[in-house]
Amino acid sequence: MRDLQRETRGPVTFWSPRPLEYIFVNQRQLAGERCADVTTIEEVLLELGSRVELVPMDAQCNDASIALYSSLDQGERLFRPHSFSNKPGVAERLEHVAKTMAVLGGMVLDDHLRLKFPCGEGHLQACRRLFLDSVKLDMNDPIEPRPLSVDDRKTGDTILVHSNGSGEYTLSKESNEVDERNRLGVATLGLVKLGELEKCSGSENRIRFTCGVPHDELLALLLTRALDVRSAAREIDALASRGVLSAPSAQSV
Repeated sequence: MRDLQRETRGPVTFWSPRPLEYIFVNQRQLAGERCADVTTIEEVLLELGSRVELVPMDAQCNDASIALYSSLDQGERLFRPHSFSNKPGVAERLEHVAKTMAVLGGMVLDDHLRLKFPCGEGHLQACRRLFLDSVKLDMNDPIEPRPLSVDDRKTGDTILVHSNGSGEYTLSKESNEVDERNRLGVATLGLVKLGELEKCSGSENRIRFTCGVPHDELLALLLTRALDVRSAAREIDALASRGVLSAPSAQSV
């Protein structure tokens, strides 16, 4: 009876409703207090930016959808893993993915799980691969940068990458045997496609990042896929066709 007013008329006490205006004002105030700290989906998407990659079902987080978003901040390209799922363990999983990307890709990570390359550029294609491999890494495994070398299973040789500075790299073989199958050329082309690098003039096995800044950790990660770039491309296409990231109301708990 909190919305009633007490009125005494002789020996009888009446409870009459309070004015509608009073009830309306208080209900509106109550609704405002309830919604003051609520962030809408539109506001979240505006802050996240555009989606650049998606893992529709993360096996290490109850099959929750995890995506990588990209935005611009004062001319620098930022990335951030995010999920709209309310399944248990999602927050911890996103933190692990972000930390893995920072280590494997040589990225800078802030307290809001936003990542950027030291050069401030996007390197979008390479970052997509970095995100997918970071999600695939077992959460119980150590997070360590990859070496600037890869074993070639088809030849038994090892392909090495040497940094020349200013974002330029040269590929070579560990052995002095003749490269009859042109595996150096395959690895070089694979890095160009996976990381959107440029081939340097005057050498078939010299490549560079267009930003002019070294990215040793990122290149080492891409090198593990460079000898089988078609398989890496098929994996990306398969993930893109499996689903989309949904808001909480459209996901099962």
